[in-house]
Amino acid sequence: MTSRSVFLHDDTMVVVGCPVPGCGFESEDLSEALVIALLTIHGFSHQHAAPSVFNVFTEGPRGWNPKPHQVCIGCYRARRRQRRQQPSSDSQQAAMGSELVSQVSSVQAGARPGRRHGSHRRRRAPTSHGCVNRPAPIRLDHHIFSKGEWRRARLSDHPRALITISMDMPVGLRVGTSNRGSADGARISAVADTGAQSDLWSLEEFLACGFARDDLRPVSLSLSAANRSPIAIEGAFFARLSTTCSGGRVTSCRSMVYVSSSVRAMYLSYESLLNLSLLPVNFPSDDVAGGPKDRRSPDTADTPDQPLSVNATRSTNGGCVGP
Repeated sequence: MTSRSVFLHDDTMVVVGCPVPGCGFESEDLSEALVIALLTIHGFSHQHAAPSVFNVFTEGPRGWNPKPHQVCIGCYRARRRQRRQQPSSDSQQAAMGSELVSQVSSVQAGARPGRRHGSHRRRRAPTSHGCVNRPAPIRLDHHIFSKGEWRRARLSDHPRALITISMDMPVGLRVGTSNRGSADGARISAVADTGAQSDLWSLEEFLACGFARDDLRPVSLSLSAANRSPIAIEGAFFARLSTTCSGGRVTSCRSMVYVSSSVRAMYLSYESLLNLSLLPVNFPSDDVAGGPKDRRSPDTADTPDQPLSVNATRSTNGGCVGP
């Protein structure tokens, strides 16, 4: 508003009248502060409307503007005055809005029945999509399918077999060595590891059964576990293995057993399990008539043959990785 206001003083009260010709606005007897406020508000009614067409590029003291104007000069100045008059209120509203959003996000992401919302201080990684508060996946316990439904259960122990192990030194290697265990043997519980390619025995259990380090022969073969980690081999010996199958039939075979300080039990290889008749000849095939043709029968299991080509065993301390 470009015209000046007219104030009619009456003691401490002030009466204001609009000086614009043709405008009959006049306030009641009010204090000077209220009159000024009313006059300012009333002045907006006499402001000219923003032009519908304006220059987007103008030349000022610093030259032409590099970016086009979005509004006319009158609207720009009016907006700037409003921003200067209410800087604190706008910042407070923005802070309150962000706080409310953060509170809502924390309630949706971390709130649980029976707990306080303030105790949850979880941080969620930002995602490229809108589902920021997606719940974390449930961690499953081990389950087995039994009686038509999935049931939670513990992992079963590895299958074991009771065997008798004794020394079986070949004739060419008996000079200067003890023939310990030719008649007597140690009875132990061995893990049936169908994935192992060699018989592996714990050094601690080997010594506890009455054998000595002098009974071991150095080997040139290096063994590794299923995860390719090396297995420390103290040595190997030729052994005679025997067990009692179902029905009371005793089966036996000969095998080269490796002794290691990296394991804590005796692991029977796939070959020894077949020779001791602890596995069917066609394992794991379900074709009874189409089993391996070169496997030896239990009657010929004691016939000497060449040592197996061994380059890996199963897990050093866990045996089979599956139940």
